[in-house]
Amino acid sequence: MNIVIISEYATRELYVIEQIIKQYPSAVVVQPTYSEKASNQTLQKKTFFKDLANRVSWKLHRELWNRKIYPGKNFPEISNKVLIPSDDLNGEKGIETVKKLSPDVLITCRSPLLKPGLIEIPSLAAINIHYGIAPFYRGNDTLFWPLFYNDFDHLGGCIHHLTKGIDTGNIIAEVYPELHFRDGEISVDCKTTHLLAQAVLRFLQAVEKSGESFSGKPQKETGRNFNSKERTLSKSLKYLAKRALGFSHPPKRSAKVVTYFNESIPLPKQRK
Repeated sequence: MNIVIISEYATRELYVIEQIIKQYPSAVVVQPTYSEKASNQTLQKKTFFKDLANRVSWKLHRELWNRKIYPGKNFPEISNKVLIPSDDLNGEKGIETVKKLSPDVLITCRSPLLKPGLIEIPSLAAINIHYGIAPFYRGNDTLFWPLFYNDFDHLGGCIHHLTKGIDTGNIIAEVYPELHFRDGEISVDCKTTHLLAQAVLRFLQAVEKSGESFSGKPQKETGRNFNSKERTLSKSLKYLAKRALGFSHPPKRSAKVVTYFNESIPLPKQRK
């Protein structure tokens, strides 16, 4: 089965990709790249202070991910990788690149929004790995917001079919990480990452065995799409203060994976 993964992978996405490649060594990663000009244009749209605060916060967050998921920064090498400028991804060049790879399944995981020309290429399924329970938490920082609002019932991640909307496709699987009193954003992030990797492997094996995709569960709620700029420094500090004062601690619960496809197939064992 041919698998193509489109990702601007950071540490947590790299872990999920690594697990897929262990099971499917021929999988190819298409990585969008960004020019210095595009980065500068993005920076110019923000005030210096806000940008500095967000960059420092993100860098710290990523460093803590690194320590938990890849101690010692022993990051795996991805050999089957194709680089493509982000501006070309949804254009003719990107479409031709992905078509040549002949994917049965196309997976996005921290990727730019794809247009129908790319979504329609795979023969079986085009899916997205999303940190957040859609439709309630779509868009960005979707593990932070349920923690901020103490909405622990909707704290987790999901896998859904790709559509032209933002995280609006039918749900294939939902994952709810184990929770303890002291869990915060980083620990929840890491637990969710491990569960999402398991869930996507289960889906891929089910598709491989059946030779067909699964329609999944339609999203009936309106939900909410969160923009990255909504998470301001003051919101992050308010959440940290609530935790410190004991007002934002999750209740204890066990890990759970809910799937909306044929579950007569056991969890796949990793190939050595």
